[in-house]
Amino acid sequence: MPSNAFRNKNKHGALPGASHALIQTNSGLQQPGTTQKLGRQQRLTVGGPVPSNDALEWGIGRPTQNKFVDREGSVVTVYAAKSKAGCSAPDVEKINQDAFCLIERYGDLPNLFWFSVMDGHGMNGHLVSDVVRQILYKNVQECPAFNRDLKQALQKGFFRTNCELFQPGIDITMSGTTCVACVLHGTTLYSANVGDSRAIMGRSNGKGGWTSLSLSHDHKPDRPDEEKRILAAEGRVAALKGPNGEPLGPARVWRKDCDAPGLAMSRSLGDSLAASVGVIGEPEILVASLTPQDDFIVIASDGLWEFMTNEEVAQIVSRFLESKDPMGACDALIEESNRRWRLEDDVIDDTTVVVIFLDVGRKDAGEKRR
Repeated sequence: MPSNAFRNKNKHGALPGASHALIQTNSGLQQPGTTQKLGRQQRLTVGGPVPSNDALEWGIGRPTQNKFVDREGSVVTVYAAKSKAGCSAPDVEKINQDAFCLIERYGDLPNLFWFSVMDGHGMNGHLVSDVVRQILYKNVQECPAFNRDLKQALQKGFFRTNCELFQPGIDITMSGTTCVACVLHGTTLYSANVGDSRAIMGRSNGKGGWTSLSLSHDHKPDRPDEEKRILAAEGRVAALKGPNGEPLGPARVWRKDCDAPGLAMSRSLGDSLAASVGVIGEPEILVASLTPQDDFIVIASDGLWEFMTNEEVAQIVSRFLESKDPMGACDALIEESNRRWRLEDDVIDDTTVVVIFLDVGRKDAGEKRR
């Protein structure tokens, strides 16, 4: 098998070989603490392994169309999301392990928005990403610090979510998910990331062009600070080896005593075997103040970023600003990403993209929470 194909077919998660129990039903998973209803004014859009739709309360249906926000004080003007399953061989579609969650009036607060993307991996990755989609935003919202310290609420919400994944239910021995969540409160942006999904912001340079600003940092096992933690936990970091000992593909996390789990990221939610050797579910959180030059945000699973740079993504999205068409941007990004995958490999990764257009110059960006 060509080295690049082997890299990409298994590049996210643990290598095949472990036993897994599937317990998903058509109605979806129910986790402890997820039965509380949302406020009637909260607008939620979700997507993932099962189709998703718009709902005032929890709903599952189709990918979004353009969602316009006509509300004084909101820096978000319009947003959209799209998720497309990849293929495990030419023209052979696979289960989409990605998921997304978009919320207006998050916590029933008029100028608070939640946008998140999850990218599952391993045999049960689609189940894990679906559970995280359903419970993470609730766990953050239910944190006592939610109304006074969003950064702390995000930290604790991720922690609680990961703990719930470790309860009996889904076999997460070698399955897990990434998650990048962006929460906008007025002109303040909170970006929390675990894994290698990514968020960027497009900023106008004042000369008709745009530059990209990273809102997250990929968690790769060979990143020096991440590798140090893994080694301290008695893990090891190495790429797969070819027949002549040459490295194949990205660095992976392994136990010292066996060739498992082979996880190609240093942080994830779930992945209990990898967690025993230093892989953690703690998010890195960036807090930034938006400026009038900040025009859009892109959040995506790494199916988008594998063969596209941040700058290339920003340039494509910028073409849809004038027409206020973030769904057009999502379509263009996925089309270009898939085209590049076909040139490089015989597989295509799942690709999920959220595009958010901003107008920070709107009168009163509404910093008040209530």
